[in-house]
Amino acid sequence: DPDDPTYTSVFEAVDHATKAVQITQNQNAQYLMGLARAYRAARYYDQAVELAQKAIKIDPRDSYRKELGQFEKLRDAGR
Repeated sequence: DPDDPTYTSVFEAVDHATKAVQITQNQNAQYLMGLARAYRAARYYDQAVELAQKAIKIDPRDSYRKELGQFEKLRDAGR
């Protein structure tokens, strides 16, 4: 999360967020979006899009939809 740079290594951020998602059994939208953001920072845009979509299924808030759009643009620009 750019507003809370707890981890400066994208690999540590992905690892930490993955653990949070696993603990909550993929049922916490906030943690799913956190992992999506970590993947975005690591430039794994396909995974970021997939996780954001899962988060939106749980919590369809506008801010998550906006981020999903940004992830999709990054993904599509890389192709």
